[in-house]
Amino acid sequence: MHVGAAVWNRGNVLIGLYGQWHGSPLARRERVFLEGSGMERIRVDLGLVVSQDAIHWREPERERRFIPRGKEEDWDGSVLNQMNAFVNADGLEQYPLTVELRDYRSGRPIPGYAAEECIPLRRSGLREAIGWKGRSQIEPQPGPVLLKVNMSGRDQKPALYALYLSTEPGT
Repeated sequence: MHVGAAVWNRGNVLIGLYGQWHGSPLARRERVFLEGSGMERIRVDLGLVVSQDAIHWREPERERRFIPRGKEEDWDGSVLNQMNAFVNADGLEQYPLTVELRDYRSGRPIPGYAAEECIPLRRSGLREAIGWKGRSQIEPQPGPVLLKVNMSGRDQKPALYALYLSTEPGT
């Protein structure tokens, strides 16, 4: 089975990397992204596809593993990085914005990243940094997290256009 491709438009050709899915069906579909769901048995290599029209795609070498996964004992899974959070937003001067990290399983705020600990963002911009009291970055978490953006205002403002996460400060 193949999964969606990340595509790069080079003008006269589109180049895509896609996941080559190797694994068994999930035992419990309602918990697809949680530990114990069967996802740990799934293996994905990356394949290469190209297209001149974004409709017809082909592999330069059929079923070739362009970027193979590591050995069984290698750790190819989730990446633990410190992250910087940024927003592209407007109308924050009157209606500040806060961002909260929540535990994926319980839905509860993660200590240190609750809405009350977020420094309210009151400046509009294309890439405004989000911070929490005593923290300028999101520290690695033991599992998946949810991001909750808190905004107020009823007159079409504020407007959130994008939320970015980056491993590089200020980028």
